[in-house]
Amino acid sequence: MRAFSRVVRNSPPPAKIRWSGDDIVEVDGHLVHLAEYRSHIQSTVTKLQDLIDTKILCGISLSTIDISTTITQDPDAGNSTLYYGPLSHGMSEYMDNPDSDKFSSALVSKNKLGLTVGQSTDGSPIISGDTGDIWKWLDTIEEAWRLLYCLYHTTSGLPGRGTEESILQWNNSITGRRHLFTTDGAIQITSNYHKGTALVGTYKTITRLILPQLSTILLILLRIVRPLQLTLHLQFGSKPKPGTKSNQLSSGAIQNYRTKIFVKNGRVWNSRDQSEALQDWFNQCFGVKLGIRWYRQFATALQRKWILELPHDPRLALFAMADEQAGHTQRTSEAHYARSMGTSGDSESRINSFCRISKLWQEKLGFKV
Repeated sequence: MRAFSRVVRNSPPPAKIRWSGDDIVEVDGHLVHLAEYRSHIQSTVTKLQDLIDTKILCGISLSTIDISTTITQDPDAGNSTLYYGPLSHGMSEYMDNPDSDKFSSALVSKNKLGLTVGQSTDGSPIISGDTGDIWKWLDTIEEAWRLLYCLYHTTSGLPGRGTEESILQWNNSITGRRHLFTTDGAIQITSNYHKGTALVGTYKTITRLILPQLSTILLILLRIVRPLQLTLHLQFGSKPKPGTKSNQLSSGAIQNYRTKIFVKNGRVWNSRDQSEALQDWFNQCFGVKLGIRWYRQFATALQRKWILELPHDPRLALFAMADEQAGHTQRTSEAHYARSMGTSGDSESRINSFCRISKLWQEKLGFKV
């Protein structure tokens, strides 16, 4: 048994990914045509945009109620203020803000979801509405997040692992800093990656640039929609399972909505939620269920071919040599010397390189960036 275990440990894993021609990748015996893959991604973006406009915003044009979806530059990426984030300015304890208030008022005035606002005996507002329509609306928001997750995971470069994406935060929390930053009218996610930290003693920061279309949708779902989503959950509780009663939202669930990006019925997404979303998404087009692990294999095959198209920048080699002259590496120089304000804390060259790779992916998938 020991001899057999040693053989298994020292043997390479079986190869189950290969290119079959210039535009087909074979994944564990299943063929994925890249032309169909690109089309599926682009049609999903269109589907998600339509879902946001017609079902979640209920046909309400944000510009007509004076809500801007322009993503402004983050004034201070190093801000550690609790619950601070570039999309959270003007938010109250329960996330209400001027934009979410305008949207909620528009829903009430147009009699959407049967929403009405009354007052309790102590003068605090009470929301009532058609329970069936409200639960359907909340379900639609969950559907939008599933699609958004799949698109973020597949269009921003080589994706993170499930544990890395589960902890993503859009606002600072008691337990850690946010991972959402803004740049050039788009959103970038700078995550913490801790695999191998126990061995090498360093924490990695990894930046992925989000498509402009998805950046706008992320802003809508977090800043405009989520405050009302939380308000309705506080009023009606978490969605009950068939035959059971709804439960009041816990303080932990409220914190999740205020800080975490991917939240489902009050709880943070886990790897199973992520894999199921990806599996369903792939199955719709290719009849094969690729979860997080298999998709990383597929994505690595794509990037190994696409990365060769990035032009080489001779300045990077010169910068590296200049830093060596100072007796340290380029990464040490950018992390500790003359640091640029308004960044996530990682070195500027690494952030720029990560963003270039994300843009390469988006261009290869047929998007103009």
